[in-house]
Amino acid sequence: MLTLDGHHSALLSIDFQRDIALRDGALAPKDEPALARFDKAMECGVRALSTARALDLLVVHVRLAFRPGHASVNRRSPVGRFFAETNALLEGAEGTEFVPELAPTAEEIIVTKRGVSAFAGSDLEMILKQRSIDTVILMGLVTHFAVEGTARDAFERGYGVVTLADCCASGGETRHDASIDILERIGEVTTSASLAASIA
Repeated sequence: MLTLDGHHSALLSIDFQRDIALRDGALAPKDEPALARFDKAMECGVRALSTARALDLLVVHVRLAFRPGHASVNRRSPVGRFFAETNALLEGAEGTEFVPELAPTAEEIIVTKRGVSAFAGSDLEMILKQRSIDTVILMGLVTHFAVEGTARDAFERGYGVVTLADCCASGGETRHDASIDILERIGEVTTSASLAASIA
């Protein structure tokens, strides 16, 4: 059974933002099955967040935000061009805000990233090191992009990685499943229902 040290573990809630997660979001999927998967991930994410708060884990809310003009976007990539063309996730815009049910409390930390990984252009690692965190618990949207990208980055930096599979989703179900298969090799994969029992 997975056992985590609550004093040295942090929950990273990644990209649960209006432009990505909500049905009218600029980057949200357009088909109903995908939207239902996003809704389910958010529902499970609420449970995981409640558990983390009850156990007094460090909670870090990660958001993707770009300066006007999307200067930091890699336009050589299709996804980079898509960000720029949709004018999505601009710093200070409503679409960049967290969805209400997964919004941070006044005491919780918000990290702004500039790329795929939660570490990209952010001060996340400084925060984790200052709090003596050696394991990150990941949930967010989308599985095969922001979550997997953060997991790979965290692994390379020497962190233990745990992914809450039911708190993640991708527009394509096969992409989610393929990413979970990779995440099982990078670290541990569990669920929101099992999180409480995993914390020592």
